[in-house]
Amino acid sequence: MRVTNLVRKSVTSRLKKFVLRPKEKKLPLESSALRNDDQRRQAFAEELQNLNVPPDHHINLIQLCFKHLLKETVLNEEEALKWLEVLKKNLHQQANQNFVAFKAIPTLYGLYSLRLRYLNDHHLQSLIATMNSPDNTEFLRNIDEMIRKLKTTYFRVPGEGRNNLDIGVDWGNVIHNPSRGLNYELANKDLFISIIKDEKDLSSAMHDNILHNMEALTKLQQNFNSYSAHKRVAILAALYHQMAASANGWEQPIGVLKNLAKSEALFRHESELLKWISEKTIRRRGKQAS
Repeated sequence: MRVTNLVRKSVTSRLKKFVLRPKEKKLPLESSALRNDDQRRQAFAEELQNLNVPPDHHINLIQLCFKHLLKETVLNEEEALKWLEVLKKNLHQQANQNFVAFKAIPTLYGLYSLRLRYLNDHHLQSLIATMNSPDNTEFLRNIDEMIRKLKTTYFRVPGEGRNNLDIGVDWGNVIHNPSRGLNYELANKDLFISIIKDEKDLSSAMHDNILHNMEALTKLQQNFNSYSAHKRVAILAALYHQMAASANGWEQPIGVLKNLAKSEALFRHESELLKWISEKTIRRRGKQAS
């Protein structure tokens, strides 16, 4: 469904809440009155039940929840699963309300980030593509099952899903259906720049000066494994825009693309997006040459 510019602008503003970094404010679960993790999780669950707030509030809350889990020096897997159970229960209880679909997108990206963190902590990056394998650890199986349910319930799969989102779902489809490429907010250069304006490294990668942007893009590529799932997608979007630049800058960004493509530590959707970027660039340059 095509949306008007006015609606698209509203959606873009909303999605900025969880694309890269959450708004810096205290979670309700961080109140000093809450003395243990059980009380914090209860406060989090109650906040998620509040339907008298805009989607921005829940998007920010969920993003901050994952930040809370990921900030620890060592990921506490048992604790993480308890928080995920709260989220899973809430999504199930509100499954028949359109409101909940907005929660599914930051949850999906957060789950991929948790998966990345677990694999990095255990030096198991080579297992990044083994989604839903029965040989995976219990922690990975729990994450993979939750990812699978989110995809089939909230994103557009022919003949499947109940509460598919008409507006904003493209952020989920970047992961779920990457062969279709980047969504509007990422593929539109001006919108993308507005989304990443507070991210110094990504903004540098979008600089007009080829030497400046290639230095930043190369650094992002070298540190790719250390970033969250949503920032990794944003890095691929920056690469897409630099690949679309003038022919003078062709060889340098394609070197970054090749280095990323040969990495074993890529999710399937990242490999598919790199393939889409490469094919899109080849078609574009073919038209320019004709």
